[in-house]
Amino acid sequence: MNTGEYANDSFVATAASSRGPKVQQRIKELVETARGLEEKRLAANAKDVDALYARGVTRGQLSTYTALVERSWYSALKSAVGARKDHEQVLELSPTTTDAKLIVGAHNYVLVVCPGGSKS
Repeated sequence: MNTGEYANDSFVATAASSRGPKVQQRIKELVETARGLEEKRLAANAKDVDALYARGVTRGQLSTYTALVERSWYSALKSAVGARKDHEQVLELSPTTTDAKLIVGAHNYVLVVCPGGSKS
């Protein structure tokens, strides 16, 4: 991805950029592989902090890809909310896992700073 494409708000109105069907398929395969591994561990132990954290990262990365490349805002939001929930659960189980604070903090920031966001 070229960061210049996202330097201002004009990228929101532009059409989704095509990275080719092979690239898109490979990304989806990798996401499904990661999800399968994470879900397997969570099926064995629903409080597996590492698996919850990893699933949150997978969901967060998918959200970023879906929003910036595919321009599918609702799907991106759904993945982002899932990532936040996973990382909130990580913080409940292991408050010292500071990396999990990134997604939660970023979402709180967006809610406060973005137009239409809650300021409370």
